[in-house]
Amino acid sequence: MKMPIIIVAVLSLFSSAAFGACWSLACRGPAVDLLEFVYVHENGNIYLKITDPDKGLLNCTLSENVYMTLEPTNLRQKEIYATLLTAISTKQNITLRVAEGTNNCSVKYLMMNTK
Repeated sequence: MKMPIIIVAVLSLFSSAAFGACWSLACRGPAVDLLEFVYVHENGNIYLKITDPDKGLLNCTLSENVYMTLEPTNLRQKEIYATLLTAISTKQNITLRVAEGTNNCSVKYLMMNTK
């Protein structure tokens, strides 16, 4: 009886790492699994639709209840966007950090994990 429980516990560890997870400050996982799509708007915002069902745990309000927002007022918007596109195309793990309490889940920074 203990063996199936152990197997389920181990598989759950791998599933959250493979598909991403969100918590109050950020979402993390493989970019291709974490993001449903990237939407570049004419207003300068880049909207990131997160696939994780735990996105509601973020300590911010998602724009239109689904998007994190990378705003043009972020001094590193271009660098973050370039890194994000690289992570998507190379299937790297990322962490998207949000500004707590924002009404659009404004992205503060992105980390790309190469290992």
